[in-house]
Amino acid sequence: MVLLMTHVTVRMGGVVALALIAAGTSGCRSRPLGAGDSGTISPDAGSAADWMVDGAADQTEPRSLGEPCDHATECESGICAAARIGPHGICCSTACDGSCAWCDQSGTCVFVPAGERPVGPFDCTVDSATACYSDGYCDGAGSCRRTEAGYPCGMDWNGSACDGDDAVIRMCDGLGACITTSQRSCAPYRCRVASGHCLAGCATDDDCAGVPCQPDGRCGFSSDADGAVD
Repeated sequence: MVLLMTHVTVRMGGVVALALIAAGTSGCRSRPLGAGDSGTISPDAGSAADWMVDGAADQTEPRSLGEPCDHATECESGICAAARIGPHGICCSTACDGSCAWCDQSGTCVFVPAGERPVGPFDCTVDSATACYSDGYCDGAGSCRRTEAGYPCGMDWNGSACDGDDAVIRMCDGLGACITTSQRSCAPYRCRVASGHCLAGCATDDDCAGVPCQPDGRCGFSSDADGAVD
């Protein structure tokens, strides 16, 4: 009887040891493994301590480039880098720790293709404060791809923002910066920071830019009291 075990890591104790002891009672014989073969529990005549897992010796040796890993100490190169897919890393020839790089199946660090997202612990962060830094994808050259020119940026990505009592429109310049493309004064009203737009009326003097709020909801001076209008 041969019990197949794929990706077995041998440890003397715990579940694996119990499996070896259980298999030993069946009187199995060992056999060599071919390339791509699975590990086999293969006890011979004798005590449970003599039972072995074919191919297990390879698991105790440092892993070669391109082999799966979870810790750097498992790799001959001393580097366990992010892989393109899957929960495990890959033993890699270099650190491969850039935001838009991963280790391929040969153990070589390569750039993430343009238009694909970073892997592992890396990320091309997109938020309203840095909306122009990246669109969330890689550029194919090892960096996060910059947001395209003309894309709205700033408060909630709507492109509108306040600069004092002026309302401005901001767009990405394609180089990672959020720039002002137009500007207009909100006077005699304030610019509402929450929306980036000029107020169209007032409830208190705080809604007005340097003039009082009138009972009718407009900002300006009363013609009866001050001889001026907004």
